[in-house]
Amino acid sequence: MKNSIKISFITLLLLFHSSTMIDGNQRSTESTIRTELFHNRGYERRSRSTFSALNYGSTFQSLSLILKLIYIHDYSQDTNVLKTIGLLELTWIDELLRWNKSNYDNIDQIRIRLNEVYHPDIMLQNSVDNRNLLDKGEDWHNSDLFLYSTGMVYCLPLITMETICEPIDDEQEIINCPFMFVSWMIDINHFNLTSTDLLQTNSKVKQYLLESNPPFLIINSSIELRIDPLLDNPQLIYHFRLRRLTNLNVKSSIIEEI
Repeated sequence: MKNSIKISFITLLLLFHSSTMIDGNQRSTESTIRTELFHNRGYERRSRSTFSALNYGSTFQSLSLILKLIYIHDYSQDTNVLKTIGLLELTWIDELLRWNKSNYDNIDQIRIRLNEVYHPDIMLQNSVDNRNLLDKGEDWHNSDLFLYSTGMVYCLPLITMETICEPIDDEQEIINCPFMFVSWMIDINHFNLTSTDLLQTNSKVKQYLLESNPPFLIINSSIELRIDPLLDNPQLIYHFRLRRLTNLNVKSSIIEEI
């Protein structure tokens, strides 16, 4: 009995030691990848990876943008401003940050910080604050992003938006509110709508809305990619048609659910 306990204890120690060695080796390899990408290659985050495309004749970026609207915080009828909170799921390709995973113990991804890499300019054009959404605030800047061996960067910031909507229809309590995302640096051909298209069912945006105060109901939604007729830049527009619920509306919806 004592021998079997002793053997089991030794086995556990060996397994723990083995896993610790694996973790240590992985961290060492990830550190080697980081050194190669950010030091040996002379990567400069303020330089667009366009230069790589010009040199090698390949597409430098493929930007995917998915808005997940999760909370309606406030609406001002005086200014027609809708304050919301959402997740902005972004991926883009940076050819200068690729590596051959077979040369690095098949490690396919590492964690990075936003301030380490080039990131595209994404602005909410009809916003009270039209700064780059990726540069607004410092709350999430120290959060980890994922960098894959293909050069794909993935980030999911939680952002607050103050969007200027069309005036409310007082009679029907309806607001038409487009979220007009624009980029000054990225050509429309580099917008990847594959992921965005999957969010649509019968031309409606997949809904993530968890809470609304004051209470609103999304009654219609759609996605549109177009060229801004004035600025000649690509616009990715999420159209939301909202109905403001009065006390009577809320009671009626509760009765219907019951």
